[in-house]
Parts: sequence; C-alpha cells; structure tokens
Amino acid sequence: MVVDKAYYDLLGVEPGATDIEIKKGYRKAAIIHHPDKNPDDPSASAKFQEIGEAYQVLSDPQLRAAYDKYGKESARPSEGFVDPAEFFTSIFGGDAFIDWIGEISIMKDLTAAMEIAMQGELEEGSEGEFPELRRP
Repeated sequence: MVVDKAYYDLLGVEPGATDIEIKKGYRKAAIIHHPDKNPDDPSASAKFQEIGEAYQVLSDPQLRAAYDKYGKESARPSEGFVDPAEFFTSIFGGDAFIDWIGEISIMKDLTAAMEIAMQGELEEGSEGEFPELRRP
C-alpha cells in the first residue's frame, strides 16, 4: 500500500508504474509545465520543480520504496534535489527541445547579437545596421 500518491499524480502514473512509464510521465509533465512554456503562470516554476522532485524520487528504487512506505519526508536524496532546469536538460539531452521551450534559443540569438554589437563587426556595406543573424 502507498501512503502518498502525490508524486505519482504529478507524473500522471499509477503507483505500480514501471520505470519506463515513470520516465514517460516525467517527460510529458515536464514539457507541459516547463516555466518557459507558461510565462504568464507564476506557479509554473514551483510545479516544474515538484515534477522534477517526483521523478528523482520515483526513479530511484530506494527513495521510491521509502516514499511508498512513509511519504515525502522520508524520501529525500541525501545530497538534496538537483536543480530542475539542469535535471530537465540532462534528461532531454540539452538542445533537443530548444525550439519548443524558446527561452534558450532566444538567449542564444540575443547573445550573438550582443557579441556582434560589442565587437562592432558589421557586414561590409551596411553602415549603421546590424548583420543578419543566422541560426547554425
């Protein structure tokens, strides 16, 4: 019997879910609730963090067993939870979802434009204009 189902509910899985089902549930929930996908929702960041914690607990057999038996308070990693943004990147492989999330690609474009502006590297014959930025 499971004492607390909150983590399972966050990932949209049942307590008897397999590791694969838990990972799929995490991926789906993380994409839906990512703060960059919900910029007008002030609670999106907290929800995203909870989803990351749920996955970290349920994907670890020892933490999952403790969670199932005693609840959230007994299922904390000894080194603490990983930053949800870093965790998301490690699960999804970094650049795989740049276009879906948006902020990362926007920051890359802004950084590139800023570097060009700071260095004063304008295209030949385009005085006073910034060069066109091209994505790799």
